[in-house]
Amino acid sequence: MSLYAHYDPDADIVLLRLEAAEGPHVVSEETDFGLRDVDDRNGSVVGLELWEASSRLPADVLALIGHPGAAAAS
Repeated sequence: MSLYAHYDPDADIVLLRLEAAEGPHVVSEETDFGLRDVDDRNGSVVGLELWEASSRLPADVLALIGHPGAAAAS
């Protein structure tokens, strides 16, 4: 199973999604940190959206996640 990770520095949001995080069986639940995507068939977490990511994650982690256009901007 693959993991998709994306950081949007303008919105300050990190998106982490497993390959299985798509389809009508995935439900988003709001939490104190953002959103949690849950497979309603078995209750497993298949995605996270972290709001205010720069205050929740170290800068080194955000740099590892990267974002589209990061290579072009450097």
